[in-house]
Amino acid sequence: MNVQNSKGLDANGNIGRDLFSLRDVEVYSTKDNVNKLSDISIRISAGESAKITRDTYELARVNDEQFSITKYDANGKVNEPSIIFDPSEITPDSHGYYKIEELGLDIRIESFDKIDGDDVFQFIPTEGAAKNLALNAKNGDALALSAPIGVNTDSNNLSDAKISLESIKNTDPNTSAFAFDATLYPNAPHKISFTSPTSYIVQDASGTVLAEAKNVTSYNSLLEQAGLASEAGFDVSVSSQPQVGDEFFIGTDNVDPADNFNGMELVNLQNKLLVEGEQSLSKSFAGFVAYVGNKTAELAGHAESSEIIMNDSMARRDRLSAVSLDEEAVNLLKYQQSYSAAAQVVTAARTTFETLLGIMR
Repeated sequence: MNVQNSKGLDANGNIGRDLFSLRDVEVYSTKDNVNKLSDISIRISAGESAKITRDTYELARVNDEQFSITKYDANGKVNEPSIIFDPSEITPDSHGYYKIEELGLDIRIESFDKIDGDDVFQFIPTEGAAKNLALNAKNGDALALSAPIGVNTDSNNLSDAKISLESIKNTDPNTSAFAFDATLYPNAPHKISFTSPTSYIVQDASGTVLAEAKNVTSYNSLLEQAGLASEAGFDVSVSSQPQVGDEFFIGTDNVDPADNFNGMELVNLQNKLLVEGEQSLSKSFAGFVAYVGNKTAELAGHAESSEIIMNDSMARRDRLSAVSLDEEAVNLLKYQQSYSAAAQVVTAARTTFETLLGIMR
């Protein structure tokens, strides 16, 4: 969302800033390497969250020049080949981070000489992600809903073709056509002129030709076909085949105040495969809710079964060693009846004995 928000203009007319902040990934190692942990910083590359998995990553030194990163699944098994990288072959950014393209990670090591061959560092990129997530935006004005540039079709064109903004890829003033004040640099693409229905030139603000495209069969991604899309950071399309002399303009003064181009892109993030590159945010969330529900039902069933087993065990115990009130009541009645019968026997014996004594007298 931070990357997408940076591709639009906020309510104040500025390039969108980060909506959220996330701390660096926590790194772990053995007790002997605790003093080296402060020299290692790992973060998720901007816009590369789809490459991140829930696996455990292990950073180790291969030789004097190279390092390796190996991923282990929940069962401790290696699920894909290790990534080998040589910091000397990668240009770090202004903060000293080396971008590992295959993994979507930025790694900074303060001193490579401190890392020994037997040192092992582990981290889980997704660990604590929700806990460490913080909101930077103070209000809705921080949402960059508008496109940073506008496009315009010359009213004198001979055809019915209309220009439209196709995509915004990059608004970084250091690597795109956008200036620090959210305008376009003068040497950026400002006008597209068709010299024939299948060819056109791209000009900057002064009219200097930046590039020319010929034998055009598609009118989408015009700057990409002219080889300028990467440097520009954006691209445009026209709706149908233009005529000779048709002109189309690009500039920040053509931005529609009610435009929601980037707002729609922010909304569409929920449908993109951003979770391990396999699931959308909405599908992943629904799956997580279903998983919690199934686990809850499963645990509830286990609890009921355990309760039945416990009650049966208690009943068995009581039958063997504990006192049963019902059983004792039955025994009392039995003993009472036995006592009564014995008393009758004694009474009969005494009567008989007295009768015999009377006869003898």
